[in-house]
Amino acid sequence: MQQHLAATGALLLPAAGPRPALGAAWTDDDGVVLDRTLAYRFTYPAKDASGATIGWTFSRTPRSYFNAAPLSADARQRVVCELVDLKRAMALAVVVGPTPTRMANQDASLSAKRVANAVLTERATARVTTGQRLALASVEEADVVERHGSKYYWYEYVSQGAPTALNPEAETYRRALASTVERDGYVLSLSVSAPDDKWELYQDGFEATRESFQIVPPSQEYVAPDQIPFLRF
Repeated sequence: MQQHLAATGALLLPAAGPRPALGAAWTDDDGVVLDRTLAYRFTYPAKDASGATIGWTFSRTPRSYFNAAPLSADARQRVVCELVDLKRAMALAVVVGPTPTRMANQDASLSAKRVANAVLTERATARVTTGQRLALASVEEADVVERHGSKYYWYEYVSQGAPTALNPEAETYRRALASTVERDGYVLSLSVSAPDDKWELYQDGFEATRESFQIVPPSQEYVAPDQIPFLRF
């Protein structure tokens, strides 16, 4: 998989929408988001390949795992941060959940593609009659990158999407780049996605975003996913 350095020359600008309140445990500094509650950071692109501005807005500002919106009824996987551009049908999300069983029970040689499938299966809401989850996405590429003693699983996947104003056809597809890293028995995953037929416009900026995602050393404001914030001592 070709690695894309963050220094792509893409201009980074702040997203519109909610801004950090005074004393908040997160910041958005010219397109660099740092969340001290769960101790991670990432950047997001401000322009596409044509030079047009991307209208990111926070639909969910960074928050603790305990206070985050669940992706499914069992509430294991939760969206702790999300930016969207509704006009372009683009989304950037950070999702946190317990390390998938299939990932936790395997040794360090588990392939990047199997890790990606395990993470995506945990997010899936579709189930067969036995209750087993079905992954609703197809992983096309996967790789492992070592950084500061942590393994980051990078992958690209395609999923079926709903009709949009840009593409009103009944059958549409979305393409996404993602990065997953494990800490304290939980996995943190960043994914950034857009309609498949517009992928060339966003690919370079999305690759830079995926590369920028990393966990950072916890500060005094860190709240582990298994902690309840107001009971922390």
